[in-house]
Amino acid sequence: NIKIVTDPITNTTQKVYSVFYPKNSYSPQKSPQAGGVEFFAQPFAGQNFDRVLLSYEVGFPSNFPWQKGGKLPGIFGGDPKEGCTGGEPSNGDKCFSARLMWRELGVGEVYAYIPNDKDLCSNPRATCREKYGVSLGQGVSLNLGTWNQLQLYVQLNAPGKSNGVLRLYVNGEEWLDMPNVLFRNTGAIAIDDILFSTFFGGGDASYATP
Repeated sequence: NIKIVTDPITNTTQKVYSVFYPKNSYSPQKSPQAGGVEFFAQPFAGQNFDRVLLSYEVGFPSNFPWQKGGKLPGIFGGDPKEGCTGGEPSNGDKCFSARLMWRELGVGEVYAYIPNDKDLCSNPRATCREKYGVSLGQGVSLNLGTWNQLQLYVQLNAPGKSNGVLRLYVNGEEWLDMPNVLFRNTGAIAIDDILFSTFFGGGDASYATP
């Protein structure tokens, strides 16, 4: 479902990744046909960090069907076998993730599996859920037929203290600046991976591609 092609959005000679979402596909773990792609990239040569700025561009064709939503790549820390994706929540002891996501009509957000502490869930720019990830900064518009520059900054908290930072920049403009975030309860968790994750979903067929 992923290949390298010549830029189809602005018709330059630059090489880009192209991701295919087959018909009736959604969450890779649940749909009969796997759509999109998900893997853990390790560009840090075995090192880990307490702060990372992830920057990339994503282009949606002019006829892209937003449906109910889908995932985009982000940052991961800890042990991938412990969850922090796919409806397996984070308690701050094993892992965390912070990806980007589109919703209906191309509305963007940060979608994070981090502990649902009371300070986070009382923030008007956060929507906490008991099982799935928390939506942060929902409301930015992603555009069709052009490249959208996305920059996600994560600065981990001191273990057990809600003093982490999460920021999102879209096309060079700061959209979200969220301080006092709890990503982890232990110093054993650091930023290890890029979670290259993009698919339609959501965990049920109502998110499926048309």
